[in-house]
Amino acid sequence: MKHLTFLFSLLLFACSIHAKHSFNPIEVNGIEGYNNLNRLQPNDKHFEKGMEYLKSKKYEEAIKEFDKSIKLNSENGNAYKQRGIAKAELVGQCSIYNAKKEEGTPEKKPPFSKDSAKEDLKKAKELGCETDKETLFMLGIKPSEL
Repeated sequence: MKHLTFLFSLLLFACSIHAKHSFNPIEVNGIEGYNNLNRLQPNDKHFEKGMEYLKSKKYEEAIKEFDKSIKLNSENGNAYKQRGIAKAELVGQCSIYNAKKEEGTPEKKPPFSKDSAKEDLKKAKELGCETDKETLFMLGIKPSEL
């Protein structure tokens, strides 16, 4: 019963994060949304590609693209925020795998720790790009930890 409760909680977590990151300012605001997006991340194809990977739940690929984006502009708080979210999602994905794995199957270890995700979210906050409380809750991170 505990395993079912845990798996159900993780499923709700994954669904909520997916819904949270499916917002597209271009669809809502048309060309104005695109102009604002370009103003915030001018010519940053790596950020856009990272967002596509994040939406597709390809977290390791997303992290690599956000790394490239940060290398181009270390002041892009949104890239740190999204990389932190991708890292936390990857840690959660490994936890789900380990909870479901059959006996004798090796555990899957995430390439990043939750602390690494927190550091990215903390850096994003320093750069003026806060992560909302709902997202932090779904990632299992307390606002006071940032």
